[in-house]
Amino acid sequence: MKIYLDTSVINGLYADDAPWIKNATKLFFKSVQSEGHSLFISQIVSEEIKRTPDLSKQKKLLHVIQKYQCKELRNTEKSIELATKYIKHKIIP
Repeated sequence: MKIYLDTSVINGLYADDAPWIKNATKLFFKSVQSEGHSLFISQIVSEEIKRTPDLSKQKKLLHVIQKYQCKELRNTEKSIELATKYIKHKIIP
């Protein structure tokens, strides 16, 4: 199965203020590993993580991407057009 991750999913591994989210996220990543799913992130997610001001946290988030071999999807004209429509119609803020 192919699974797309946004930044909040990866960040869930470090949600110390929300233990249930942290635990659920750990279970998710264990499941991904044991079942051999392919993980994907967007170019936007990658750029967002690289702009994380806390360098220690940035390093942890980048490690997750590497550890789980998340493949980066590049923006295309069609993906930008679709995102624009989602925002315009308030499907995604």
